[in-house]
This record gives sequence, structure tokens and C-alpha cells, in this order.
Amino acid sequence: LLSSLLLLSAFSTLFLSFQIIRLRKIKEKKYFLLLLISCSLYAFGYCLEIQGNTLEWIHKSLIVEYAGISFMPAFLILFALSYTIDTDTIPLIKIVLFSISFITFILMITEPHHTLLHKNHSIDYSGPFPIFSFDKGIWYWVHITYINSAVLISNVIFLKMYFKSHARYKTQGLILFFSSLIPWIALIIYIMKFISWPVDINPFAFTLMSLIIYLGSKDQNILEIVPIARDTVFENIYDAVIVLDTKGKIVDYNRAAENLLGKEKIIGTSIQSILKKYFDDNTVIDIANIDSFNEVTINNKVFNIRHISFTNKKGQNIGSAFILRDITEYKLLTQKLHELAITDELTGISNRRYFFDNANRELFRSKRTSRPLSIIMLDIDHFKSVNDTYGHAVGDNVLKKIAARISSNLRSLDIYARYGGEEFIICLPETTLEDAKNVAERLRIIVEETIMQDTNNNDFKVTVSLGVAALSQDSDALEQIIEQADKALDKAKQGDRNRVGA
Repeated sequence: LLSSLLLLSAFSTLFLSFQIIRLRKIKEKKYFLLLLISCSLYAFGYCLEIQGNTLEWIHKSLIVEYAGISFMPAFLILFALSYTIDTDTIPLIKIVLFSISFITFILMITEPHHTLLHKNHSIDYSGPFPIFSFDKGIWYWVHITYINSAVLISNVIFLKMYFKSHARYKTQGLILFFSSLIPWIALIIYIMKFISWPVDINPFAFTLMSLIIYLGSKDQNILEIVPIARDTVFENIYDAVIVLDTKGKIVDYNRAAENLLGKEKIIGTSIQSILKKYFDDNTVIDIANIDSFNEVTINNKVFNIRHISFTNKKGQNIGSAFILRDITEYKLLTQKLHELAITDELTGISNRRYFFDNANRELFRSKRTSRPLSIIMLDIDHFKSVNDTYGHAVGDNVLKKIAARISSNLRSLDIYARYGGEEFIICLPETTLEDAKNVAERLRIIVEETIMQDTNNNDFKVTVSLGVAALSQDSDALEQIIEQADKALDKAKQGDRNRVGA
């Protein structure tokens, strides 16, 4: 009966191994596969052992047995660790684990030449079948400690997995944890001598443990994913992730989403009810068109919204996820880069590029609505003399001061920019030629009355000349109006300067 049960255990674990190979899941389940093969060798070797009646036969049986039992601790630990880390990143741990396993196996093969594992070998015929009797060598205790430590480590890892996992992974954690307790139950049975004859029931314990894990993998996908590893990434990812079921109900969310949306319980609620508060009241939020919103502002931060659908191997929809990425800094940087692109670095007012983009729009609107529009060109008189007399630093200050004084005396709808060098340009929407001349004259006086200072804090003044032109039938393109304003400016500069030409 015992032999039959051992063969059943051996072939059961071997069958599970072939199933994993058949399903082409070797890479994902390699340590569980190797653990199954080890359990099969362990059970098969023990079955051979109890069939023998000579020490030579038993020694050969023990070699088969130890081909499995020597490596079981390493495979069990690595199988457990694969739920928390990428085992390919821990070569030192693998070297230590397999070193102990290989030493044990080599000592078993070479046992006739030493007594490190077993000593004082004999066969006990007093029971229903022959039992290998021996005194325990020093490495035997190392081996036993190694096995029990491996089981304990797996217990701790699986228990940690249970407590750290989200609700959706709790069942997996429980299955793994309780299945890893089975070897302890076998040890307790052995210590308490619930079985009168000294039978090794560990092959059955490890077979049962493996069988439960495998069956759990069919229902709970234990071996298809790495719950803690993925859970850790899920929890610590910078983006807020909200997972939905096929009905659009929230089934999970990560720490970033919790920090964003608050501590309120949102499991079971719809994504629409969560996002609705961040859109206008009249906005219709549909999962199918959520990508069209692109951005949403939550708690004064801007987030990009992405919707990802999940499908199984059959292409069937099994849920989806919303990913909210904080792009506040990106938006601020983009805005800053845009401002730099349209801002004159020295004076801080708009540059020529900004002027043409916006003035053209205003011109188009003025022509479409038959409304007036005027352009003022402004040039600082004798600016080269200012630089030559006071230095370029003072000249820069003059440019900045004039730019600021003019800016503070224009309307918000006026478009004002540095045109180049000491020239400035102003677009005046809704302004006739006569009104623009009055604006230019007012700006001329403001500049004339502005006190400048040199590096020694000595006061001096500068003046400006201005040219004014307006939208007309003869000049209906922006470049034409600017050309007319430039001619008017030249006319003003031909006299005594400090004048307005139109």
C-alpha cells in the first residue's frame, strides 16, 4: 500500500510537471516545475528504498531520493521569492542555495567513503518492510535544518504576500501560505509519533502542497502572475491607476489614486461619479469617449487621462483601467517655454513673433467686421549716442524703462512688442488713425518726461519718434500697414525728431 501511494505521489507530481510543459509555461513557472520534479524523485526514490533488502540497493535508492530532496529547499525558496522579486537579480542567493543542495547530493553519492550524512548503516527487518537504519552524521543535521528553514522562509514570504496584497490577491496568499504549512504538519505527526512505524511521510506532504498550489493556480492564476511584485509596482507607480470591471465599476486603485481622490471608499462606484465632480455640470462622461477629454484638473493639478482595456487570451473584455498622469510640471514648463518663445529677453515684453501672430488675427477680425485698426512704430532717438555716451548697460536700462512705461499706458487689448534694436511696435484694435495719433502723442510725452539715470546716478532724458498708419483699402495687409507706419516714422525722424508722423 505504501509503495502504491508513493508511486501515486511520484506520478502525480510528474504529471503536473508535464502539464506545465504542455501549456508552455516553463519560463513563468520554472521553479515550481523544478520543485514538482524534485518531489517526484523524492517519492520515487523512497518507494525504491522500501523495496530493497540490501544496503547496496538502498544506497542506490537513496541517490534517486536525494536527487530530489537535496534540491527541494532551493526550489521552494526561489519559488516563494519569485512572488516578491525577479530571481534573476539575486545570483548570490541562488549560488548559496544550490551550493548547499549540490554538496548534499554529492555527499550522498560518495557516502560509502565518509560518514557525514549517515553512519553505522544497517537494515531493520522488524517491521512490515525493511527500513534503512542509521546514525545521523553532521551534514544530515545541516540538511534537515536547510529543509526546515526553506519551509519557514516560504511561510513568511507567503504570509507577507497575504498581508501586503490587495483584496483581489488575498485568496492567492491564503492558498500559498496554508499549502506551505503542510510540511510542518507532517513533521508534527512524525515528532508526536502518531504513526507507530517510522515512515517518512514528507513525500506525501510535499506532493499535497504542490497539488494544492497547482489546483489553486487553475482557479486563482497563482502561477500566471507575480502578485506582490506587480502589487508593489502598482502601489508605488507615480501615476494614479483606477481599475474597472466590465460594468465600469471600480474594483481597485493604487496609492497615488488614493492620495489624489481622498480616503473615501470608492470600490464599487462608477468612474463617472468620481470624475464628474472635476468637469462641468453639463459634461457627459462616457468611458468610450473619456480619451477625448485628454486633461482634467484635480486639486489644482493637471492630469492627462488614458483609458486602457484588458482582454483575455480569447480576446474577451475583462475590464479596463484609467491612468491619470500628473502633467502639471510639464504644462508649467510648456507654458514657460511658450512665454520664452514669445517674450523679448531684455525688456520682458512680447517679441516680434508674438506680435505678428496676434496682430494678424486682429487684422482678420477687423476686416471681417469692418472695424478700424492702427499700427504705431516707435524708435528711440539717437539711441546709439546713448550707448556710446553711457555704455550698453545704461542703454539696456533705457530700453527696459521705456518698454515698461509704454506697456503701463496701453489697453489690455493692444498688442505691444519690441520690433528690433531700439524699435517698438503697437497694434491698436478698434482705433482710427486720428485716435492712434493721439495715443502716439501721449506716449511721446510720457517718454520725454521719464527720467533716466547713468551709472553715476546722474539724470538724463531720451525722446522717441513715432509713425502711425491705419487699415485702409490701399493697405489691407499687416505688412503693408507696418510699411506705411515705418514711412511715417522716417518722416518724423527727418525733422527734429521727438515727433509723431502719420
